[in-house]
Amino acid sequence: RVVAALSHDDPSSAGGRTQQRRRRTLAAAKNPAALAKNTALVLSKSKKTCTTRLTTTSAREEDSGGGGVGAVAVGASGERLVTGYEDVGYVWNCETQTVVHQLEGHDGRIRCVVLGGGDDPGRGKPQWADCVLTASADHTVRLWDVRMRRPQALAFRGHTDEVTCLQLDLAGSSVWTASRDTSVRAWDLRSGRGRFHLTQHFGGVACLVFDANLDGDRGGFLSGARDTSVHLWARTTGTCIRALRAQRGFVQDIALAPCTKLIATGATNGKLRIWDHHRGRCLKTLIGHSNAVNCLAWTSDVLVSGSADATLRLWRPKTGLLLRTLKSHAGPVVAVQTDTTDHTATLFSASTDGSLRLTRFAA
Repeated sequence: RVVAALSHDDPSSAGGRTQQRRRRTLAAAKNPAALAKNTALVLSKSKKTCTTRLTTTSAREEDSGGGGVGAVAVGASGERLVTGYEDVGYVWNCETQTVVHQLEGHDGRIRCVVLGGGDDPGRGKPQWADCVLTASADHTVRLWDVRMRRPQALAFRGHTDEVTCLQLDLAGSSVWTASRDTSVRAWDLRSGRGRFHLTQHFGGVACLVFDANLDGDRGGFLSGARDTSVHLWARTTGTCIRALRAQRGFVQDIALAPCTKLIATGATNGKLRIWDHHRGRCLKTLIGHSNAVNCLAWTSDVLVSGSADATLRLWRPKTGLLLRTLKSHAGPVVAVQTDTTDHTATLFSASTDGSLRLTRFAA
């Protein structure tokens, strides 16, 4: 079931033209029959993989060659995921492979989405468990309450260029954002006011991740930018702990390894690097992609990379071994997420070809 909230602005105004484009993009969501017709599910099974293709692209967008899924986030339980398609967010039910919420309000392409935390057995459901955060090219970040039939949003305004990434800090009731304006900002989720404005980068910031082991286990964030560096920030004070500068090529993404104190970075030169960021040392360089590495994700001891060369690659970082190359998409891969249960890993990948693919393989 899709919940739509379409306004009727004057078509002659700039806002009206935006709304017209939005209505064309969401034409399939006006009734269930149209949505079913324009949502393609393509299943392909083998001994090692099972791939599902979800497409929310309308026929008009497919004919024009435009559009594409720009961001994807998976819930802690793997039952729910969120995708950003153009300037609209979609909340999916993974079991039924249907859209349950549509998040409309941005005036630019959605670049990043984040889901609130899951249930905490000791404390119950956290305050922000039912929220979705979206970052957009319209310079804003929006906090959505998806418990409502028509999700409402709180907007965070302050960046002067496209917001490229964000991270939710549940313990501090804050959200950290990064932008092409070269800054990293921290915001109070309750009031919407800014906490920190960090400007040490001198190139647009492309990625941001949280590491609970930084700053004496008080936690911190890592940001990667077009100045080819990665900066480490203290969560509580906003001070810069260290900068990693051996990367060549603009830093596109950072992924924190589970159960280890390592990170992986991907860059526009097609190379991946494995770092001991606590010591500021580069341990290994992985070479294989023929174009920029746009996104990274870990599953147990396997690193997954998505690239502008339209492939996904699975690596064993300890040895540098390339395990598998997946050619699932027809366009650049822009986002990946993983979910591991028992001995099976599920890989969610999104591409500018307008598709989201779910690939399962042995963990």
